[in-house]
Amino acid sequence: MMSLLAGLWTLFSQMETAVAEINGGPWYVNASTGNDGNACLSAGSPCATIGGAFAKADPGDTIHIAAGTYDEALVLNHAVNLLGAGADQTILTNSGGGTAVTIQDGSGNLSQFLVTMQDLAIQDAAGRGILTLEAVELTNVVIQNNKGQGIYNAGTITITNSSIRNNVAATSSGAAIINYDIAKMTMTDVTVSGNVNDNSIVHAQNNAQATLTNVTISGNYTGTALVTSGNAVLTAANVTIANNTGNGLEDYSGGVAMQNTVIANNEAPNCWALVTSLGNNLEDTDTCGFDQASDIVSTDPQLEPLGSNGGDVQTQLPASGSPLIDAGRNDVCPAMDPRGVIRPFDGDDNGSKICDIGAAEFGTIIYQIFLPMIVK
Repeated sequence: MMSLLAGLWTLFSQMETAVAEINGGPWYVNASTGNDGNACLSAGSPCATIGGAFAKADPGDTIHIAAGTYDEALVLNHAVNLLGAGADQTILTNSGGGTAVTIQDGSGNLSQFLVTMQDLAIQDAAGRGILTLEAVELTNVVIQNNKGQGIYNAGTITITNSSIRNNVAATSSGAAIINYDIAKMTMTDVTVSGNVNDNSIVHAQNNAQATLTNVTISGNYTGTALVTSGNAVLTAANVTIANNTGNGLEDYSGGVAMQNTVIANNEAPNCWALVTSLGNNLEDTDTCGFDQASDIVSTDPQLEPLGSNGGDVQTQLPASGSPLIDAGRNDVCPAMDPRGVIRPFDGDDNGSKICDIGAAEFGTIIYQIFLPMIVK
């Protein structure tokens, strides 16, 4: 009987492996219960490491990563989807030195395969959090407490509903993120805070392109909050750059355009160079070149401290009576702020719904309860 059961177990394992070869996963990883010798095709038979599952995965496969800490120098050289159990539960790190997650093909070429990461954290690495030369999408991801740049991007990166915080880059620019050479970056509903570097916190250089929407850059230390250089091009809409111990902006490229954006309470001067104003910006002094009729200068924005105000990322809300309220442009306003508050909102209660300046809209989150429809 035992030999029959053993034979059946072997047959089922072979069938499971064959199904994986046909279907391409999905694959499962669990640091507590897994073994890289497992088939890794179910939560009951997972790999122990992400690298072990990645070695089995075909391009474009999905790897489910259970709660736990994964201490490995992960190298991804083809497309894959990494899905964690939550940014406070699934943690990727590299305590041994170097980068926690490296994304590039074996020859170092810009092949631009796509890696997606969702619901996980990359933290406490002895070096960078992420180094990528490829296409990356981060959703509900926290990049924190790394002893190097949070992200070094030389490819194309899209960051949504995520936080980049408390990274310390002692020698390299861009403590939170640097976009190098021909890199492209899109950040939406992102908060950058607590990062430390003598030069810069968010940096776009050479021919990099960056688009920031509903982004808060606040509470960073020493380095300038946002820097562009070379031929970099950056567009900011509904961005808050405030309360940094370094300057707010250094623009050496002449390629920065801003709208619905507030720059305030940074080290003087807020801006080292004049930017292109697309209107409806606010500065608490007058150093950024906000020269449109709809701009507001030399005015205190009356921002609340950075904090948890709902949603997955921290924000700085306009205080009641803030000049940011209902002072933006509706036609470029995002549909919601990072907390999920619908924009535009009638913050001054005058009957007109107008978008606020900055990343966060004045107002509270309304949790809707949908009752079942009663059919007679």
